[in-house]
Amino acid sequence: MIRGAIYFFWMSASVAPYGLFLVLVSPFVSGKTLYWLALPWLRQITWVAKVVGGADYRVHGIENIPPADSLEPVILCPKH
Repeated sequence: MIRGAIYFFWMSASVAPYGLFLVLVSPFVSGKTLYWLALPWLRQITWVAKVVGGADYRVHGIENIPPADSLEPVILCPKH
């Protein structure tokens, strides 16, 4: 319960400033650049979930995903 509250507080406190930053820079950068600007927040929130909340993740079947340059359509069904 305490770990969940700490994680929730961290995520709530960090999403507003980072989200505001992304909204403000979005008219000036491309979508791909915006993704790379958002990636550090995504990584740190995943890290906090792992360290504070004890969450872990695993990927099954990644060998079945075609390379990005193949242009083959893919449907991903993540479970979370």
